[in-house]
Order: sequence, then structure tokens, then C-alpha cells
Amino acid sequence: MGLLANFKIRTKVLVASLPLVLMVLVAALYASIEMKRIDSRYSELIERDVQALQSLTIARVMDNRFHQLLYQEIAEPNLDKMRSIDADLDRTAAEFNTSIDEAKRHSPNLTSRIKAAGDLFDQVVSESRPLRGAALPRRAPELSRPAPRVHRPADRVRAG
Repeated sequence: MGLLANFKIRTKVLVASLPLVLMVLVAALYASIEMKRIDSRYSELIERDVQALQSLTIARVMDNRFHQLLYQEIAEPNLDKMRSIDADLDRTAAEFNTSIDEAKRHSPNLTSRIKAAGDLFDQVVSESRPLRGAALPRRAPELSRPAPRVHRPADRVRAG
């Protein structure tokens, strides 16, 4: 008959299920090794990139704050408050640059992309300087002139 013909049914079932048990053990071992590898990679990612992302988040907050302060400075009629806001604008720009430098230090592989964002902010700051200077009262006559009227096609339709 066969090799298993002389064994009891219990032994035959155990021998038949042995490959299944072996596959389960190998799968569990493989899953355990892969989970450990994934955990270590994720831990490295968190250690390295989270600090950079936190610095970039702070830089984003400083960018938003810069734009808000710029608007406030333009809209502010009080000279002392304008000068205070102007100083806050300079501090905010410095904090932005500090956050960008920290992000570059924490994640050197993203330096080119971080530098591009920093360059855009620096461009905004440099382009805002004439606007900030014009907002100060020493150049108030330029700001006190009425803005030219903009004619829209809808105005002509209503008038005609």
C-alpha cells in the first residue's frame, strides 16, 4: 500500500497537517521580521524628518504672520503702532529664516526644495520694502491721493 498504511488515523492527520503548521510558523516568523524592519524604518523617518517638518510648519506660520502684519501696517493710521508693526515684520522674517535653516539642518535631502521656499519668501520680503516705506507717514502724500477709478464693462452697461 503506502508508507502511511500502517499508521493510525490520528498519525496520518498529524503528518498531513505538518506542512500547514510549518507554513504558519514560517509566515509568522516572516511577518515578525518585516514588522520589526518597518518599525525601525518608521522610527528613523520620525527621528529625521519630523524635526524638519516641525521647522517648516513654524516657517509657514511666520510666512502667514508676515503677510498679516504687512496688511496691518498698511492699514494702520497710528505712526507709533506702524513702527512697532514694522519691527515685528523684521522679527518675523528673521524667525522664518531661522526655521528654514533648522529644517535644512534636520533634513539635508530636502535642502533644494526648502531653499526654493526660502528664496520665494525672501523675494516677498524684498518686494514689500518699498510698500512698507510708502506706508509710513513721511510719504503720506503718495498714499493720500485718491485711487484712479477703474471702469468695468458692467458700469458702462448700467450707465448706458
